[in-house]
Amino acid sequence: MSNKHHISFWIKDSNLKETEINMKAIGCKSRSDYIDTAVEFYNGYLHNKHNEEYVNKNVVNTVQGMLDSFERRMARQLFKQSVEISKIFWLMVKEMDVNPEDADTLHASCTDEVKKINGAIQFPYNTKDDI
Repeated sequence: MSNKHHISFWIKDSNLKETEINMKAIGCKSRSDYIDTAVEFYNGYLHNKHNEEYVNKNVVNTVQGMLDSFERRMARQLFKQSVEISKIFWLMVKEMDVNPEDADTLHASCTDEVKKINGAIQFPYNTKDDI
């Protein structure tokens, strides 16, 4: 008993009745045991609530950092891929003796087509405007 203290407090009748009912359900032998268990539970709840907010912030920050890193890697890869596609395109234009103005017209037409389909090709693919 050396680590316990005697205190007095007021409690509503309705809470006291629930205490009597719940004491038996959780196996407490006295009101003091029940109240001690309830205080322990509530303290744990408060600490976990604080920990949950802290953990959630850390998880969000970690995931955001990972997504930022992934975005940078993807942007670099897309840039490299775009450069290679552009080189192939211009090699074909020069090899086939296509007028650069016609290539610009083709580019504008393709851009309009991709905007129209919102970048999603659906099959069967029907285009009303021939390139």
